[in-house]
Amino acid sequence: MANDIDLTSAINMAARLIAANLRRQAPVATGALQRSIRVSGSYTGDSIQFRYNYLYYGKFVDKGTGPYRVRGKGRTAQWNPSP
Repeated sequence: MANDIDLTSAINMAARLIAANLRRQAPVATGALQRSIRVSGSYTGDSIQFRYNYLYYGKFVDKGTGPYRVRGKGRTAQWNPSP
């Protein structure tokens, strides 16, 4: 429609801010996980959606695996791949 607002620049800015926040929260050993974080956004007439990608092992770095999963208040630098 002629009256639709173009949200492309706002969505791109939000995607950059989300990616920067995720990178800031990511633990750093080699920096590969931080560099792999990518966020993109899109919208249709009635919804805005953000997608993110990062190295496969990122979710295990954050949450641990199986019986070694980190639980409780002892977490100090928690990484949140789904803000």
